[in-house]
Amino acid sequence: MRLEALRQREEDRAKRFMNPRRRSIGFDKDELDMQVEEKRLREIAAGQEKLRDGELSLYRSRFFSMNHELQTQFQTSLLLYQAEHVKALVQGMNEHEERMKEERMRSLQDLRKTLDEQVKQPKNNALAKDDPLDLEACGPASLQRFSGEDNLHNDRKKIQQDQVKYWCAEYALEKKKALEDERRR
Repeated sequence: MRLEALRQREEDRAKRFMNPRRRSIGFDKDELDMQVEEKRLREIAAGQEKLRDGELSLYRSRFFSMNHELQTQFQTSLLLYQAEHVKALVQGMNEHEERMKEERMRSLQDLRKTLDEQVKQPKNNALAKDDPLDLEACGPASLQRFSGEDNLHNDRKKIQQDQVKYWCAEYALEKKKALEDERRR
């Protein structure tokens, strides 16, 4: 469509230039007026386009500023919510810690009370190891001595450990002497 209009104008121009009467005058006033009008229309269109672009950029800037404000409000509200949530969590943890502390204190007080009661009770009066047992006077807690019990177990164990130390030292001395004899040869 635009191409056809351009072709049409070129044909009209060619006809005017082929006309010897008009060609000798030197310029085509109608054509110049039309060019001036086209230029004016282009400038008006460009001005309107700039105005539209300006309006669009104004709308864009308003949109971005509103969007920025909304984001700022959202971030602020989110931070407030998180702060309140953290505050509630800390408060809950503190309350839980207080309850646990009270329970521990109660438990320790109960334990102390029980221990105090046990201290007031008579001690376990175990029989001496070499005394004969009177089964009529003893209860089940008297099973602290058994026949066949090894009373010298700890002493015997200590003697065996000392003996092993002596043997190891003796073996190391023999080995050292053997090395010295071998070096002398």
